Amino acid sequence: QLFIGAEGSLGVVTGVSIQCPAKPESVQVAMFNCETFERVLDTFRLSRQSLGEILSAFEFVDGPSYDLSLKHKQIPNPMEQSSPFYVLIETSGSNESHDREKLFDFLEKATERECVSNGIIASDNTQMSDLWNLRESLSEALTKEGYVYKYDLSLPYEKFYTIVEELKERLPASLASVYSYGHVGDANIHLNIVSPQYSEEVRNIIEPWVYEFCATYGGSVSAEHGIGQMKTKYLPLNKSEAHVKYLKEIKRIFDPHSILNPRKMFPE
Repeated sequence: QLFIGAEGSLGVVTGVSIQCPAKPESVQVAMFNCETFERVLDTFRLSRQSLGEILSAFEFVDGPSYDLSLKHKQIPNPMEQSSPFYVLIETSGSNESHDREKLFDFLEKATERECVSNGIIASDNTQMSDLWNLRESLSEALTKEGYVYKYDLSLPYEKFYTIVEELKERLPASLASVYSYGHVGDANIHLNIVSPQYSEEVRNIIEPWVYEFCATYGGSVSAEHGIGQMKTKYLPLNKSEAHVKYLKEIKRIFDPHSILNPRKMFPE
């Protein structure tokens, strides 16, 4: 884990051995409407209970992001009604009839408990692909709207969407728009702010507030994309002074001449 998290600063990969699991024989994809983010979390908890080992993905997309994806993909809306939030669920297993039965049972429970208000279960591979495309095309759709300030964050569930709500209060709508989506199962949220062009005013409203928010509530300033060069000054928000000191010392021991990915994580 130390080596993986070092972003190439502790060594060079010379060989890789990969153990690949068998390809699932049955894959199901569904998308549902949720009226609040609390309902999104209720749906997530229920999916873990009801779908268990076959649950392979649980994604959320907020309404503005979903509408943006539809706009730039130029495809018909697969959902019968609009919603503040959407969740995309995928299951992967070895028995199609068993998996679909579990998925329909989950949907019945989710509807009874008012976790979801509407939904669709893909009937074929084309529909599965269309549903996933709505989620996966978001990054491209955002770039077509203007300059994008991207943040890859991890937060406790009780504060997962609060960061979006508070940022919208801080940031005037006349300056920029806020979009969010993410991997709920990993507590990973992609926070995106779009302005017509780059604005130092917008950047200063976002940073360092967004990183301080994560630190205050025990989150991470970098969930899955690494610290990189733009976040190094915010590393102390998540790591203690002693932790950073140890990182530097380990770097010195493994790479005394600083030839491996030099001056990246520790510019000095």
